[in-house]
Amino acid sequence: MKVASWMTCVVVAGALAFGCTVAMAAEGEGKKGDKAGAAAAVELSKAAADAIKAAFPAATQKGAPRMNKDKSFNVTLAEGKTEFQVAVTDAGVVLSVTSKVAAADLPKAVADAAAAALAGGMVTGATKMEQRADAATLAKLDKPTVSYVVSLAKDDTKGSTTIGEDGKVIRPFEAKQAKPAGEKKEKAK
Repeated sequence: MKVASWMTCVVVAGALAFGCTVAMAAEGEGKKGDKAGAAAAVELSKAAADAIKAAFPAATQKGAPRMNKDKSFNVTLAEGKTEFQVAVTDAGVVLSVTSKVAAADLPKAVADAAAAALAGGMVTGATKMEQRADAATLAKLDKPTVSYVVSLAKDDTKGSTTIGEDGKVIRPFEAKQAKPAGEKKEKAK
């Protein structure tokens, strides 16, 4: 039983690391342009395109797919007004699905855990991360692992926590260090 719990933690930690990378790459896509380290636009393999079409038949692709460091594709899709990012391998294995979630749409267990993470704090944003396959073995999970990265703020304190869909805290609240007022970045001319 302890080994199963340990393996679950390892899988969730890997999923979070991968999901956060996907979310940050998607979020920074428009901001960073073609800077070094940014994912490169590529054409999807037939297997990856077929897997996306099978998993999300009503979705439309938004923008060019990007290649991640682990050689998977990051594809932004839209279904109606909802946008989300899908990480899919060249062989057509859907690894994860990442989407933004409004504070009002968080599951009650997640909202309660977020409220406890920063007493009196307010949810300023949330990202749902659904891990569908093991990133190391590419084995499809029987049931996707769902977690939420919730951004919180109270007064001058801002940070985030990661919470499982059952309300268990995966990564405790971690405050971001505020930059001193005099250390603003200067824009390049």
